[in-house]
Amino acid sequence: MTVIRAGAAWLLLAAVLEAGGGAQAPRPDRIGAEKHHRTAVEYFDKAQKDATLTAEQKRDALVKGIAAESRALASDPDHIVSLVYKNILLRMQAVDAGDEERAALIRQADALGQRVQALQAGHPERGFLQMGGARDVSASMPADFKALVDELHPLPVGGKIKTPARARDAPTVYPPIAQVVRIEGVVIVEVLIGVDGHVRAARVLRSIPLLDEAALACVRQTRFMPTVVNGAPVPVLLTMHRVFVLQ
Repeated sequence: MTVIRAGAAWLLLAAVLEAGGGAQAPRPDRIGAEKHHRTAVEYFDKAQKDATLTAEQKRDALVKGIAAESRALASDPDHIVSLVYKNILLRMQAVDAGDEERAALIRQADALGQRVQALQAGHPERGFLQMGGARDVSASMPADFKALVDELHPLPVGGKIKTPARARDAPTVYPPIAQVVRIEGVVIVEVLIGVDGHVRAARVLRSIPLLDEAALACVRQTRFMPTVVNGAPVPVLLTMHRVFVLQ
């Protein structure tokens, strides 16, 4: 079990929590909110990571991400992760905006920060619960993972099959966005390890949405000593825990 401790969040992200205030929300549609939020994250990642984008293409991605989070918040006004992402998207858009537009974008972002602070005031666990908290997704096996299991017939670790020793540990990066909304907990991952000790596939069994990708990225880079049974290396299935703890 590996514990990942969060350091200080980026200054840009920390601005989300600067103020207080807020209002009562209508009945939420969390399923709809999460669907729109996932679309927004795709645009966020594109704007943030795709170095081939022109300035116009990056702005278009930001505008579409903001629109998707607006739809998410129309479904659930208290969807904290959407409040935080929309805040960040607005601030990213403001960087290259003119003075008047920049001021308007920052005012919108500040209002979202006030909403986040109001929702979490006196309820530090609220942000975690708003995103559904940890949930069991073990029944949902990705097709590519299942195909490898059917092909390789790995042995589950346990009993006579010992946990393989690690040849190399990989660091886990605590997502800054998860730090801002104070998400912590345990992500459980199932790992298919090949005969050479390399991770062939990994899937989440116990999910915390903002932490899943960081947990998967870590285990996929971990290397193990081969598991030997009756003198021959064999593939195995191993369950790993990644514990994320805020400082």
